[in-house]
Amino acid sequence: MVFAHGAHCFNCTIRNLNSVGARVSIPKRHAVPAKFFLINLHGQIAYECKLIWNTGVEAGVAFLDSFPLADLNDPKLQFLKRLGAVHATASILRAE
Repeated sequence: MVFAHGAHCFNCTIRNLNSVGARVSIPKRHAVPAKFFLINLHGQIAYECKLIWNTGVEAGVAFLDSFPLADLNDPKLQFLKRLGAVHATASILRAE
């Protein structure tokens, strides 16, 4: 999850992903803002999201827009591409 133009981010687990939204597991004590970006590292896509519900450990989100990271050229959203690359590399290193 990424918000505040990339100033804040934390890892979460995407569950029940579909074309209109997802259920995500979030770490305890992490506040989830009303709108944020969710980066799917496996799919290499970022979603602009709206928070629908939050239990404190899980949240339901609706997708407002999606951005394939490879095709992302908007200068205002480059932080998504950078974060996606950094976290994808870290995931590969942990798996090795």
